[in-house]
Amino acid sequence: LIKIKDFNKMKIPGALTAINYYKRMDKKFKGKVGIMLKDNEATILVLFENQKHVIHKDMVEVVDG
Repeated sequence: LIKIKDFNKMKIPGALTAINYYKRMDKKFKGKVGIMLKDNEATILVLFENQKHVIHKDMVEVVDG
């Protein structure tokens, strides 16, 4: 189980598009727990509220497991 890290405490690499994407993810899933479905090298596939999302590993933290 994973959750999105607190956006205000993160350093987000990349362009404005990436920053806006993670702001939306933080707002939508703040405090909610997701299930990691697949682990790639830099990203993971996560299930939040019956929707799959690809998220960079640096943007999430493990809650259990």
